[in-house]
Amino acid sequence: MSFGKNFLGQTIASVLAFAISLLLTPMMTRVFDPNAYGAFAIINGAAVFLATFMQFSMPSMIPISQNILEFRRLINVSLHLGTLATIASSAIAAAWIVYVVSNDHQWSLASISSIAMLPFLVVSISLQRISQNIVIATREFNRLAMARVMHPVVAKPIAIAVGLLLAPSAAVISRNRSAREHCPAYLDVQRQNS
Repeated sequence: MSFGKNFLGQTIASVLAFAISLLLTPMMTRVFDPNAYGAFAIINGAAVFLATFMQFSMPSMIPISQNILEFRRLINVSLHLGTLATIASSAIAAAWIVYVVSNDHQWSLASISSIAMLPFLVVSISLQRISQNIVIATREFNRLAMARVMHPVVAKPIAIAVGLLLAPSAAVISRNRSAREHCPAYLDVQRQNS
């Protein structure tokens, strides 16, 4: 395949991954209340950090492996480190949820579900990094586009589905409460009706 086709394929994949994230963001802001949306953003950032840190850059070494045995060992080590990152993130998420619930913090169910998504996000990011580097090593650049789009296509729709299942009216309730607190016209109408 020519350089131009590879470049075009990678550019389209990058734009598509960004566009999917951008298009799904308004849906997430409608499903989640502001606190839950913020919790999801923090959890997503923590997942990127954990997946990157816990794999010790092993996936990045896959493309520079010298022979097939080294290639397979690097994939195996990367998968094992990804598994350890998932276990660690599961423990972190469980401890965080216990802390939030036991200390009577005023977190919504959607916010707590965002915390529970941490291990899933770590798995998604780890697999994306491993698959991207395997494709780079095998020089099948047309498949790299699929690997690059994997995390945005998987993570945000599942977050939206979890939000709809656990707290479908959280954002509406939050907006109505905000309108009652800040809108003088709304308060005038309420006084006239009572």
